[in-house]
Amino acid sequence: MDTVAALLAVGREREGVAFDAPDRTTAYSSHEFATTAWKAANLLSHFGVRPGARVAVAVGPGEPGPDDEPGYLAATPQPLLAALGALRLGASVDLAPGATVDATALVVPAAWLDRYDVAPGCTRLAYGAQPSDPAVEHFERQVWSENPVEPPETVDPDAAALADRETTQSALLDDAVSVAAKYGMADRRVAVRGRLDGTVLARGVLAPLSAGGTVVGGRDGAGDLLVGEDGDVIAG
Repeated sequence: MDTVAALLAVGREREGVAFDAPDRTTAYSSHEFATTAWKAANLLSHFGVRPGARVAVAVGPGEPGPDDEPGYLAATPQPLLAALGALRLGASVDLAPGATVDATALVVPAAWLDRYDVAPGCTRLAYGAQPSDPAVEHFERQVWSENPVEPPETVDPDAAALADRETTQSALLDDAVSVAAKYGMADRRVAVRGRLDGTVLARGVLAPLSAGGTVVGGRDGAGDLLVGEDGDVIAG
């Protein structure tokens, strides 16, 4: 397993829960989560996301409060689905976009749209509340209506996975599989508490998904294991 494409293909055939959070009424099954990531990829492809493109993802709650900061995984899976969808296409992901975004697409909570200026040609997709600007796409609504089939793109394991252009998909998956085996993440709940960078993405998200575990979002999400800042893994 050396690409996100392979991760999602395996996950779609698994039973069990892939994503859960304290304030979600229904958890995402592994099949549903992988299929929705495919749908997110198909959506992004309509807006020009291709292998080698860049997608900026502002990670946060669907409805941020005054104390919420970008980068922390909340109860909503939308930023994960966007990131995995972009990686499924062979694009790189910027998980910490600055105030000026130079990317093919920006996925962001609707409440934070005014924090980011985008370069010409960058499509803005908002999750959470319905965006008031008709030029902004509503991520959830568009994903819901997308085709639930695997994108046709073949992804090179050496494709750049992160905005630094140095970390490859195979490097992320190697770390994820190694950490999942070391900590026995199969059938365990893994709560993501650290700011979502490449290391936390690999160890807190890709690792449990690769092993058949559950990613837990939200500040109060309880897990058998916790992944904190810098990707440190500790008992929950």
